[in-house]
Amino acid sequence: MKFYSSIAQNYDYIFPVKQVQIDFIISEFPPKTKLIEIGSGTGNLTIALAKAGYVMSGLEYDENMLDLAQRKSNDVYWKCGDMREIDQIFYGDLFDGIICFGNTLVHLSDAKDIEGFLRKAYDLLHDDGIIAIQIINYSRIFGQKIDHLPTIENDKIQFVRNYRVYRNPRNIEFQTILTIKETNEIIKNKINLFPIFPEELYELMHKIGFSKIREFSDFSKNEFSPYSIPFIITGQK
Repeated sequence: MKFYSSIAQNYDYIFPVKQVQIDFIISEFPPKTKLIEIGSGTGNLTIALAKAGYVMSGLEYDENMLDLAQRKSNDVYWKCGDMREIDQIFYGDLFDGIICFGNTLVHLSDAKDIEGFLRKAYDLLHDDGIIAIQIINYSRIFGQKIDHLPTIENDKIQFVRNYRVYRNPRNIEFQTILTIKETNEIIKNKINLFPIFPEELYELMHKIGFSKIREFSDFSKNEFSPYSIPFIITGQK
């Protein structure tokens, strides 16, 4: 996928793994349980969880991102593939937990695609297994006509994130400008996202059979608010 291949070498500077994400997983899953991260990127969260004692698999669509992850660790079962095909990629396997962070879910085409993925994820879980998903609260994006996310900047990069919002059919064109400070190289990209709303995702998970569904505003587990930009949801099989 060109969008991610072009930023793969700088991905760790843009989205470094955060301890609060690791702590969130540790609070949800007992040690040594078997987890899979969907959209594992360059592998930092997956590897950190493997170091914390979890039996980790990582699924990534972009080959360049996955290559960087594989170079970092042999302690993860890495797979390259489409999340819509997890039933085939992990055929015959079962997991205690499925993690899908980083707004990965909305890279699917529409609500039907998302429902299909969630059904396959449900079938890949042991009884009492948990799925944990993090996306953007697109109800707020649409309701308040927000056209950008905060710029990410540090001593290595500047990453500008703009949204072009379409309402009929519902779609977001995600436009980014990455500036690499050492070389002054500028990389411009855009990709289409399907902005599912929190209430729609909740209803889909309930429809599929997930129980004990919980919603949060952040990885510190603050109660979900309509004014939050992040949206985190978990459900149990």
